[in-house]
Amino acid sequence: MSFLWFFTRVHSVLSARDVATRVLIATSFCGAFLLFQVQPVISKIILPWFGGSPAVWTASMFFFQAVLLAGYCYAHLLVRFLPLRFQVGLHLGLVILAISLLPIYPSDSCRLLVAHGDPTWSVIKVLAQSVGVQFFLLSTTAPLTQVWWHRVSYESPYWLYAISNAGSLLALITYPFFVEPSLGMTWQAFVWGVGFACVAILVSFCSLMSFSGPEKKEAEVCGSGSGRVDASLSLNAISWKKCTVWILLSSCGSIFLLSVTSHFSQNIAVVPFLWVMPLTVYLLSFILTFSKSSFYNRTTFGILMMVSTIFCAILYVHDDFIQNVVLLLAIHLTALFAGCMVCHGELFRLRPPPHHLTLFYLAVSLGGAIGGLFVSLIAPLIFLQFYEYPIALMACWLIFITASLSDKASRLYGGKPLWAWGIVVGLLIFFTYEIQKGMTQFISDAFVLRRNFYGVLSVHMVVKPEGPVLSLRNGTIQHGEQFLESDQSAEPTTYYAKSSGLGWVMDYFSDKEKRRVGMLGLGVGTIAAYSKRGDVFRAYEINPDVIELATNSEIFSFWELLQNRGAKGKIIQGDARISLEKERGEGDVQNFDVLVLDVFSGDAIPVHLLTRQAFSVYLDHLSENGVIAIHVSNRHLDLIPVVRDLAVHNGLRWSIARDYKTLSDWVIVGNEKVLKDMVNGVGKHYRFLPVHTSRGVVMWTDDYSNIFKVLKF
Repeated sequence: MSFLWFFTRVHSVLSARDVATRVLIATSFCGAFLLFQVQPVISKIILPWFGGSPAVWTASMFFFQAVLLAGYCYAHLLVRFLPLRFQVGLHLGLVILAISLLPIYPSDSCRLLVAHGDPTWSVIKVLAQSVGVQFFLLSTTAPLTQVWWHRVSYESPYWLYAISNAGSLLALITYPFFVEPSLGMTWQAFVWGVGFACVAILVSFCSLMSFSGPEKKEAEVCGSGSGRVDASLSLNAISWKKCTVWILLSSCGSIFLLSVTSHFSQNIAVVPFLWVMPLTVYLLSFILTFSKSSFYNRTTFGILMMVSTIFCAILYVHDDFIQNVVLLLAIHLTALFAGCMVCHGELFRLRPPPHHLTLFYLAVSLGGAIGGLFVSLIAPLIFLQFYEYPIALMACWLIFITASLSDKASRLYGGKPLWAWGIVVGLLIFFTYEIQKGMTQFISDAFVLRRNFYGVLSVHMVVKPEGPVLSLRNGTIQHGEQFLESDQSAEPTTYYAKSSGLGWVMDYFSDKEKRRVGMLGLGVGTIAAYSKRGDVFRAYEINPDVIELATNSEIFSFWELLQNRGAKGKIIQGDARISLEKERGEGDVQNFDVLVLDVFSGDAIPVHLLTRQAFSVYLDHLSENGVIAIHVSNRHLDLIPVVRDLAVHNGLRWSIARDYKTLSDWVIVGNEKVLKDMVNGVGKHYRFLPVHTSRGVVMWTDDYSNIFKVLKF
């Protein structure tokens, strides 16, 4: 009886239109807020488990888009084929299940999923186990609240889509600027769980509120109780061609979003800030196009799209043309915004009447999932380079030109006026020329190409004044080279050269017998050039393709030098930190004299390898007078303060060795005696810089890291 009284009271309160409106708006807004805030939260938590690879976010986005599709499909089937009372009962059961599976912080058992199988599928499995049900419930909120609103008010519900996107946008803006700098990962997951429980209660109220709609409207809104739907409102009223167009437009925007995000992560850093910014721009385009008065103007955004994508095409060819990270972000994000406005603006123009709302959102979510599937799974299988980005740029041009030619309301309809089309065609020719040049220049002289979860590798022959060399690149970033001439092939090169900071360190330890050298990141194995009889070199490398190339003596022969010189070498495949932690736990402490950190992915450094906890692991594996040599050369990040504070925290000294010949910066960390000996001894032959940075304390931990403090502006 008490439950019946409670149900009656809730029903009477929610029957009031103004109360119903507020509850629906709050539910739609808060549900979308949590839906998008959980994405960077959970992805950052699991990022270290996969070596900090940029592909973690791409795989995560595919999972979220796939679950979003499942949620929209569930909502569509629910309102089309089930009577209202069964809809409410089933959805309330889902709410109870989702709450019972809190919290979302992945358990230690999830790490077992990482050790085996393809990393992409491992990411998906971990996310499904930790946040799958909760994300599924939230994904159904937007379409269901709109259906419930239409049933109660019988007005167009599309404006609620803009409300939900506003909530999503706020979630993305607040995360890098307020949530991430203020809360550690454990607290982020806990606070999100509390918010989810509150939204789940609101969803329950909304489902009960739907009973207040006029009975006569139920057949029009969600089908009759017997499952019959008016013929004029049947699914056949929407042609498969129109559905296909919806899907294609949505998938183009999704591919553009993910390819831009991957581009940022490969070349700057793998951090939520650079995940969130493109996603924010993507959602903003949805908000502006789906608002009551759509802001989309084909001519305006078409021009902006053409100009900005031409700049992107130029940068695709000359990736080092602009060094300022803010300007780079601005150019790429402007192109993303303009391109998504074109895709989503045309999508909004083709929207159906409200009674086909769930089918429309189902098609939109299917397009998003297809985009995620293409970037995360298909593209790595069929492309040997990151061609997704130029493909997305070209697709935006195709959409704009097709819409302008076919829409009778367009100013460019039918290929007129000729002068305007002359400008468009001229710009298209220049854009196409730049894009194809960029797509071919990095592979035209490559005789080995590899692509996997961890990036794109290519081997090139380059002729230098000193002689021909073989060069390994990760994307566009050089990761080592070796001279082809036999009398030079054993010489250390690039940022491992004898004039570099690492050369300084190896020179200092040159007289030590049976040196133990650890390497986080194998590259082409250049450090083996410093080996001598009795030495032990131990490399930790997560990318199996790097190991294959570095140990193939027909390509790079540095690693072969170990055996030829009577030294020992071993390569441990897997994330370096996880491997070192496992060895420490098993009592297999390595006692390294030199521990080298050169853990690049593109131009980015995995954050989890430069945290306080990671440094503690390194020190446990270091000998009493051993040193840590960290390569910090980076176009966009100033990592010196990070290493400085890690050294100070552990009571160690730090020095910077800057080599203007190879343009490399190394930070050397060790105890006071060793650092003084280096500076007073072999250090006099090198450019030693006791640099004092103006940046404040930058202490990264596993629970907290902030990229803003180390960005180079």
